[in-house]
Amino acid sequence: MLNDQQVQSAKAYNSTREYSAGAWARIQAIVGVLADGKPGGQTACAVADAQRLLEVVADGKCGPGTIRAFDDPGLRLLLSTEEGDPHPISDVLEAYPGRPLVIDISYHQERIDWPRVREAGVDGVIVKATQASTYVDPQFNENWLETKRSGLPRGSYWYATLVKPDGHRKDPIAQCQHYFETLGEDLGELAMFIDLETKNLKALYDDIGAAGAVDWVLSASQCLEKLTGARPGLYWAARSIREFLGDEALRLRDHQQWWARYPRVPWPLDERTEPSKHDERFSWAMWQYSCRGRVEGIRGGKKPVDLNLVNGTSLAPLLRGGGDFA
Repeated sequence: MLNDQQVQSAKAYNSTREYSAGAWARIQAIVGVLADGKPGGQTACAVADAQRLLEVVADGKCGPGTIRAFDDPGLRLLLSTEEGDPHPISDVLEAYPGRPLVIDISYHQERIDWPRVREAGVDGVIVKATQASTYVDPQFNENWLETKRSGLPRGSYWYATLVKPDGHRKDPIAQCQHYFETLGEDLGELAMFIDLETKNLKALYDDIGAAGAVDWVLSASQCLEKLTGARPGLYWAARSIREFLGDEALRLRDHQQWWARYPRVPWPLDERTEPSKHDERFSWAMWQYSCRGRVEGIRGGKKPVDLNLVNGTSLAPLLRGGGDFA
């Protein structure tokens, strides 16, 4: 046991650590005390007891050496998020056992060693195909072919540009047809998605309002469904609904929802972190929760890549034309 002076010293030290309440709560859960996120004397004593078992200096101070000794993937993921560090896929897979992990990629990831990516634990891939009505991602054809050869299930997306710099609206039908023609007969195994970046939706909203913006998206979606027989999914953020689309967004609820939300604390997956927290009227198929992933096979694990979790224990929610997710 720590004496009073040691307890005070540990409390003072721990108070200087820039850990969030969530990180402290995880530490407290590891050492077996009340996980209230407030590191007091009881926490210091419990940390010291754990340190003895781990054969490190038993001073109750929760510094880098003790964090390493705990060897807890959830805690590592918490702290890496707070410090802006990369998210190694190994930590992610340990922190979210049983949930398929999907990456989305474009030419930014350069040439990829797909067999190594699959061996690293990736379960599926969403590949950028097109942007606007003429652009094709420079790596699309290679990525599309090589992912298929590797055996990874594939989906794709088109980056929708909604308003030109001069303020004129862009044609959703032309973009849809360009995307469809780029895919050709191979539509992939997973869903097709329309990428609706917040800044682009906001520009469209400023031009024609919430109802008009949703009408634009529905025109694009209906065009693609007519061409392929499958309704596409939508990639977007809850803030688009919260800040400007409002209840009009409910007209898009019957599409597969790929939510972008980067919480400060991405672990564990619960009511504090999962995407529906910001709008429970929607159910999500996939959650993009990190843009700082590191995966072997993508520039030696050094090039960042987006990481996504599927809402379930299989890729079923991401199958093409997956139906009503409302």
